This record gives sequence, structure tokens and C-alpha cells, in this order.
Amino acid sequence: MPTSRRILDILKHPARSETTLLLIRHVQTEANINRLLVGMTDVPLDPIGELQAQRIGEHMRSVPIDALVTSPLKRARDTAHQISVATGHTPVVVPGLSEMNFGRAEGLTMEQVTAQFPELMALRDDNDATFAWPDGDHRVSFHDRVYATFLGLIERYDRQRLAVVCHGGVIGSFFAQIEGGSPNDFARYAVANCSITHLVVTAEHTEVHLWNDVTHLDQVQIEPWGIYPTSPPD
Repeated sequence: MPTSRRILDILKHPARSETTLLLIRHVQTEANINRLLVGMTDVPLDPIGELQAQRIGEHMRSVPIDALVTSPLKRARDTAHQISVATGHTPVVVPGLSEMNFGRAEGLTMEQVTAQFPELMALRDDNDATFAWPDGDHRVSFHDRVYATFLGLIERYDRQRLAVVCHGGVIGSFFAQIEGGSPNDFARYAVANCSITHLVVTAEHTEVHLWNDVTHLDQVQIEPWGIYPTSPPD
């Protein structure tokens, strides 16, 4: 299990206090298995996702938390519901935790995006700050929104242990920004469905206690196409 402690110096508690964050990616959907770009589209859990939701609920029953927040999207709310049942905490919906909006690329595979938007994909450079999805999010605006949302949560839940149910793109963007990496490098900062990333934000630094932990899933299948790191990117 990834338990080695790591210190990041970029993010310090805005109130010079301490907040613990348990970042939980929503459980599996059919769109994940089919590798579809699904950001703001509501999709249901698949059968494996239903099992994962039960496991995360069982696991969080023994994890002390003071509050629970969630993205407004159904896959996150369904995940948060199981945690709510287990812990007794009512999920608070936070719109800023929503996934990236892929616009007209929603519901497509990357291969389909390449075929339908060849000019767009030719410019898809991780270092291109001007990149935007057609009728969707501008990547800079998305990253700014994610970071501002987490700063607000850290300050609001001062001296509390907060469970945050959201999305892979949101977790990856936030972690990349506090590590000083490129938030556009989604492969580098990928996390598995139903994974837990445990951070403690203090007045001096941010401590990484767990990154992309899926040990609570035991034998429950995760997405078959990716191999996810069990320690933070370096």
C-alpha cells in the first residue's frame, strides 16, 4: 500500500491552519470501460461500479471524517451516497468539483475526436495554454476553477477531515498544480476509479500520505486499459 509520506511546498493552508483531504474518484461507469470522453454528461454506474460503491462505503465506515462533499454529477453523487450511508454524513454538492466539459467531443473516443476535429487535435499540445474543447472548457479556466474550488474547501473546512468525491481530471489537475507539474499531463496524474488520495494541508506545506490507493477494492476489477502508479508522480 502506498504509505510513504511526501512533502509538497507549493500549497499552504490559506488560514495557516490544517485540513485533511480524502480525494475519492467516482466509481466505474460504462463510459470509463469504453474510454469515452465524458465530462459534464451524466452516466450511470456499471455493475463493477456498483460493487466498487459498496466497497468504498464499507471502507469509509472505519475512516474518521468530519464532512463529505461531492461533484454534482450523478456518478460522483452515487459514490458519495454509499459513503453517506456508511458514515452518516450528508453529501454537500459543490459545483466547482465537476469534471471538464468536453463540449462537442462529449461521448466520443479519442480516435473519434481525432477524426471529427483534425485541426483541433493537431494543436493538442500539453504546453498549449490556449487549448479549448469545441463548445467546451478552456483548459486554463478548468484548472483555475479546480484550484480555486479546493482553496475554498480547505479554508471552509478548517481543522476538519473532509472526504471529497469528484473526478479523475479534477484530482489530477489539483495534484499537478500543487506539485508544480503540468495539469494538462492527464496520463501522468491519472487515478483509478474509486481510488483514494490522502493529503494534509498545513500552514507550512502539503503532506501526501496516500496517492491513488485502491487496496480497499480487494478483488474488484478496475479499468483494464490503464496501469496506475501507486506512488505520486516524480
